[in-house]
Amino acid sequence: MTQGRGFSLVELIVAVVLLAILTSIAVPSFQNLLQRNRIASSANLLLTHIQLARIRAIMDAATVVICPSIDGSICAPDNEAWSQGWLVFKDLDFRQPPRLDPEDSLLLAHQNNNAWATVNTSLTHIRYSPAGDSARNGTLTLCSRSDSHYARAIIISIVGRARVSKTTQDGLLGCSGPT
Repeated sequence: MTQGRGFSLVELIVAVVLLAILTSIAVPSFQNLLQRNRIASSANLLLTHIQLARIRAIMDAATVVICPSIDGSICAPDNEAWSQGWLVFKDLDFRQPPRLDPEDSLLLAHQNNNAWATVNTSLTHIRYSPAGDSARNGTLTLCSRSDSHYARAIIISIVGRARVSKTTQDGLLGCSGPT
């Protein structure tokens, strides 16, 4: 008669304990990675839409506006609405503050359904002229609700170029701890 191969109860318990220890070490690191990637991908998405607005302003020889939007159909009057979403449209009548009118051409409406990030900025809108320059420079800071270490800034220069950074020129991102 041959003896069966397998694990003893003690070996099985040791293996399960080692697996539990390794999992408890790996899970927090994985959650940090997920949070960092969520903020980075959101910043890259907003940057892509800003670059789209600039390119369309140049290609179509028209003024293009990006404004925060809560419902995906009208520009919100305050800068805190960037966390909810934004609109990109050709602004044919150049209203102040910008407003999406029926004669304007909506290029993109983005609704942000992620409640894990906020956007801090003083910008109520971004306007690109047909030359591709912006009326003013500014910074939009994406802050994680759980950890401000993962924040990203989208910096827009006066000539209209936008870039993503982990820090601003003064080295601070405007996230005051977990928001």
